[in-house]
Amino acid sequence: MKTLKSELDKVTQIIESSSISDLTSETKKNTNLSAEVNETLSLLERCAQIVDTHENQTKPLLRVLHHFACSGGTVIAKILSSLPNVYLLSEVHPTTMLHLGNGEPRYLPSDLIAQSRYAQIPDIDSLALKIFSKSVKQINDHVVTVGGHLIIRDHSHSDFCIGSTFRTSSQVADCLVEDFELLRVVTVRDPIDSYLSLLSSKWDHFDPKGFDEYCRRYLVFISEYRQEHIFKYESFLNDPSLVISKIASHLNLPFSERVFDFFDIYKMSGDSGRVSSKIEARPRRDLSDELKKEISQSEFYAHLREKLEY
Repeated sequence: MKTLKSELDKVTQIIESSSISDLTSETKKNTNLSAEVNETLSLLERCAQIVDTHENQTKPLLRVLHHFACSGGTVIAKILSSLPNVYLLSEVHPTTMLHLGNGEPRYLPSDLIAQSRYAQIPDIDSLALKIFSKSVKQINDHVVTVGGHLIIRDHSHSDFCIGSTFRTSSQVADCLVEDFELLRVVTVRDPIDSYLSLLSSKWDHFDPKGFDEYCRRYLVFISEYRQEHIFKYESFLNDPSLVISKIASHLNLPFSERVFDFFDIYKMSGDSGRVSSKIEARPRRDLSDELKKEISQSEFYAHLREKLEY
């Protein structure tokens, strides 16, 4: 649109400065020529108006929540989804195939992206991005119509912790940024604790394995966020109300203290860790001698700990 507007401005200037403006009064009386000139200018004006209208349109707001697996993100997501008129789509991602497994096709009747993969439609990732962005737009439009606020809980694990290669930014955010003004928050946990929990759940899907590689990917994950976007799980445990109120403020969401009375009744995917509704710190899992050595020798962990102030 900006390029089109620039070209229209150039054409308008050419027309205005051309010999048409210097036509003799006798030539100007030629109604056919005059009509053609006026019609051209009118068309250019209409095009310019369309461009101006497009540029002046405000993108709808959309909130996006990011975190690594096993970093306490689920309980924070559940509390946010329990705020007044807030609706959260949990662990979404346009191109991940982690949920499909390696066996027979799963029964996923409403998952059109999965069905398109099963149908072996060519260029499926490109199609998946289109389906995803259009679907989110329609859901957000509906939620706004009923007076609600939508949050997308990004499945960051699919971007950064699967396979031998990984992205350098959130694909969810990259897919939606053209259509929305994104308000983004990332929650983090001490990498030692989240890594121990990851190993316990057997979710170390990345290659090569190891704590140093995990920290390398963690550093890339948080690199696209400013400090004010990052909230610590440990700070949340110390003062849940304060941290949730700050996150709600950053995401332009209503906040209510009553949310802590009933947040645990909400169910969502990824709810595989904490089984109690009591918000409190827990003892660290046991560290093996081998892992202690990995931690002490990890340069990426040293950088990560400094950046996150652990």
